[in-house]
Amino acid sequence: MSAFVVQGGRPLKGKIRPTGNKNAALPMVCAALLTDETVVIENVPAIRDVITLLELIDALGASVEWDGTNTVRITGAGATRTELPRELAERIRGSILLAGPMLARHGRVLLPPPGGDVIGRRRIDTHILALTALVTWSLAAGGTLEDRPRYQKVLCFDPFPFPNPDPETRSLIRDRAERIEQHRTEAMERDDTVTITGMYNVVEALRAGRELTAREQAIHRVAACGTLRDLHDELDALVARSYGWKWPLDRDEILARLVALHATRVAEEAAGVVGWLRPDFQLPRFWTETEPAELELRDDEEAEPVTRSIPWPSSTIEQIAALQALLANGACSVQEAARHFTGARRDIVARHLETLSIMGELRLGPDGTYHAVSAAP
Repeated sequence: MSAFVVQGGRPLKGKIRPTGNKNAALPMVCAALLTDETVVIENVPAIRDVITLLELIDALGASVEWDGTNTVRITGAGATRTELPRELAERIRGSILLAGPMLARHGRVLLPPPGGDVIGRRRIDTHILALTALVTWSLAAGGTLEDRPRYQKVLCFDPFPFPNPDPETRSLIRDRAERIEQHRTEAMERDDTVTITGMYNVVEALRAGRELTAREQAIHRVAACGTLRDLHDELDALVARSYGWKWPLDRDEILARLVALHATRVAEEAAGVVGWLRPDFQLPRFWTETEPAELELRDDEEAEPVTRSIPWPSSTIEQIAALQALLANGACSVQEAARHFTGARRDIVARHLETLSIMGELRLGPDGTYHAVSAAP
């Protein structure tokens, strides 16, 4: 058996140049697709995983050039394809890192299961933890392709009001996410015919109280999908706790609370208060001191006599619900909506209507009036 024999007692001296780290290089290569400009990455290790990932982004249409021994120039402008070649994607686990950049570029990506070594579990989904809340928001805000929901980053992700859990809740969320991944991985290792899609089809059937097919019963016996459902229920409850909500809530209530929280954060950001998801990383790069914003009414708004008959609710959720009820009876402009309520500020009404429009609940007509979606022309 071969062995390394190390004899100590001698001081080491000299100079070396550390080679690039694979786990740093792979995310950098993928991040290069977030811009159309040329990105130069130096000290890139020319090893199998890195070379395969570069072949992957080349297959997507990006320009990849080795400049010297360990420098790579990547131009992502040509990365127009949204389907990763299965043969390349299944060679390495790092292919999952292309999911984010490709969603950012195109709003969709067809990603085969990542491959690579089989040493231990490698989680790929714990960065998406606000499950039910995020799905509810995305289904309401995103568009459709034919009859299928379509994920649109600018509507589904960018404005989504993520929770800010306390350390204890954050730890519990991480624990449930890891247990979910472990449960699924062990089920697929027990039987290679069990898939993620198959397990979640069973979970949905259990939630709906539908009788399982013979195939679903077989998956259920191997994967214990009832336990998987319970773990997701626990995770949803923890995410709700991080928002300060009681649980469970129905879809309309979740959506109303998310819209209200989004409106609150928009107002906070306008006043210079930003809730950073990763403050240690983001603040040094993106934050600059700004003066608090001031809102001024125009002279014509101050002087305009108006008659209001309905008191303006005090809470954001009630305000949004009142506007939805008003629009359900017919289209109106921001000015008309503000006049309808006693004590309503025009800028607040405008912000709520804009938020409801972003969420797909309302449509803005060419004449500047808002319409309920069901009544949109």
